[in-house]
Amino acid sequence: MKVFGRIFAAAVFLLLLSLGCGAAAGERLYRIPFGDWDVMADWIVDRNGNEVSQNYTETDLVDLMTNEVRYKVRTREGVSKDEDGYAAIVRFSSLLDLAGNTLIDWEMMEYGSAFGEYIIRRNYPRGVLYHVPTGTESYEGAFNAEKLDDGKFLLTGGYYEPYPLGVVSESGEALSGFPMPERYDDFAYAWNKYIIAISNEHSATYLLDYSLNELFSADWIGRPAGMRGDYLSYNRGDENGVFCPEEGIVFSVNGANVDYYDGELAIVREGYGDDAKAALVTREHAEIAGGFSSLSPDADDFAREPADKFVGVLDERAVFIDREGNVPVSSERLPNARAINRLYDGLYAYSGGNFPSQSGLLGPNLELITTAGRYTNIDIAWFLPQDEINSAEDILLRAWRGFGPLDENGFHPIQRSDILDHTGRVVTDGVSYVFDVGPDRIVLRRGFNVGLMDWNGDWVVKRSIFSNLLED
Repeated sequence: MKVFGRIFAAAVFLLLLSLGCGAAAGERLYRIPFGDWDVMADWIVDRNGNEVSQNYTETDLVDLMTNEVRYKVRTREGVSKDEDGYAAIVRFSSLLDLAGNTLIDWEMMEYGSAFGEYIIRRNYPRGVLYHVPTGTESYEGAFNAEKLDDGKFLLTGGYYEPYPLGVVSESGEALSGFPMPERYDDFAYAWNKYIIAISNEHSATYLLDYSLNELFSADWIGRPAGMRGDYLSYNRGDENGVFCPEEGIVFSVNGANVDYYDGELAIVREGYGDDAKAALVTREHAEIAGGFSSLSPDADDFAREPADKFVGVLDERAVFIDREGNVPVSSERLPNARAINRLYDGLYAYSGGNFPSQSGLLGPNLELITTAGRYTNIDIAWFLPQDEINSAEDILLRAWRGFGPLDENGFHPIQRSDILDHTGRVVTDGVSYVFDVGPDRIVLRRGFNVGLMDWNGDWVVKRSIFSNLLED
C-alpha cells in the first residue's frame, strides 16, 4: 500500500505540472516520481533528460469571465505527517501577476480560478472568495467557482463533491443562496445559465435558474457526452429521455436508454453488454437503422454540433452509418465483436468475447490494425494533453494485458500494458504505470526502472526504484 500511495501522490502532482520550474518559456517539462513517499525526491527533467533544479511548478489561473489568464500560481509540495503519524501532502503556493511580480508570497495554501480580481483561496477545511487587490475575504466555505451565463457564478464548497453555497455577480454581490435551501444543498454544478442540484435525501435531481427557481426535477438529470446542443438527459423510473429548458421534454423512451440526441436524431439502446441492441431513430421515433450491438457518434465527446456520421457494430462488423442510415464503410468480419469505441478521429478500438473482453484496433476506414485477442482493453495513454494533439500521429495508446488465473470477479490479478503508437507498433511493453505523456516523450515505470522514454522505446533517462530507498 505504501508504494501504491506513493505513486498515486505523484500522479496527483502531475496534474499541476506545466511551465516554470526555472525552464525557458514554452519548454515542456516532466516530473518523474522517485523515492519513497518523499515527493521532493522526485526529479523534474526537460525532454533531453537534463534535471531542472527548482522544485516549484507554475500554473495559470484563468478568469472564468473572459477565459483569459489572469494570474500565475507557483506551487511546491512536500510530505509531512498528520496527527496519526501518516504521511500527508503539504502544498505551498505563491500568487504572481502576469509580469512575474509576487502578489502573495509562499504560504500553505491553494489558489483556484474565479473571476475578475477575485480568486479562490483554500486550505482544507477552509476556503473563501478572495479579492486580490484589497485582501478581502468573503463567502466562508467557498472551494470552487463555476461560471453561469450572463455574468453570474456558482460558488460551491467541498473538496471532492461540491455542494452549493449560492450565486454571486461578477462584482461579488450575493444574488441567491447563502445558505441554499436544504433540498438543494447536497451536490451541484453549473450548466449554461442553470444549476443542476442533487438531493440525496429526496433521491432527486433539480434544474434551477440562478434565483433557485425549480424548472424541472427527475430521479436523475445530467448531460452525458451524447447530448448535442442545449439538451439534458433525465431518468424517472423506467422512463429515460431528453429535456430542453426552452422546450420541455422533447424525447423519451421506456425501458431503454437514450445514448445520443441532437434535435433530429437519437440513438436508443436496450440492454447492456452482450445483450445490447441499439438503433438510430428520428425525433418522432421512426427507426432509420437498427440491430446494432454498439452505436455511437463518430465525433469528439465534447462536440456540440450534430454528428455527420455514426460508428457501430452490426453482425460482427464495424460500420459507419450516415444520417440517412446508409452504410458507406464496413470492416471485415471481426469474430465476437460487440462494441466499438472512438479513440480519436480515424482511430477505433473494438471489443467482444467473454469477460474480460478482448480488444483490437481499427484505422480510418475501419481496416484492421491489431486483432483482438492479445489485449483486454485499448485506450489513450493517460495525461496526454489535448492541446498537444493535432492528429493520430500525436497519440500513444495503452493496450492492457492480464496475467494469472481469473479471480472470482473475472479479473486477472496482474495487469500490465504495452504502449502502442497509432499504427499499432509496440513502443515498449510490460509497463506498470504511465505518469505523463508529451511530444515524443513518455514518463513511465517498467519493471524496476522509472524514467523518461522516447517514442522509439529508448530510455532518455532512468533510475532504479531501489536506488533511493528511504528509512521509515
